[in-house]
Amino acid sequence: MATDIARLALKSDEIGTKEAQPDARVASFEPIHVGEDGVLLHRLGLRPISLVPGSRIAAVLGAQASILCNHRYRLNPALEASLATLGVTVSAHDESGSTADAIEADKHPFFVGMQGHLELSSRDGVPHPC
Repeated sequence: MATDIARLALKSDEIGTKEAQPDARVASFEPIHVGEDGVLLHRLGLRPISLVPGSRIAAVLGAQASILCNHRYRLNPALEASLATLGVTVSAHDESGSTADAIEADKHPFFVGMQGHLELSSRDGVPHPC
């Protein structure tokens, strides 16, 4: 979702995820951190997130929330302003504030995207609220 919105905002199809398109001119998703040994930081396990008050994701998850993570890439923070020009804002960040965990479009009836793996928190008869 974020990659397509960034392509619209920047009027360019040269935007892609570094994982799938390492030669993309602009990275929509980039490694969270690359160590000196070249190994990517792996964000893993149940992690707290900071929700934007009044956002859809906050209405669903409540004031205190955590998500299960299993990823090494994050939304390129440099694209947040471009996404905002089309009404898409970050509605949740990780505990450091440097990784977007959710985005949403205020004027769309259902446009919410989350970085975590909500399916890992769902059980038969007890789905995750998102």
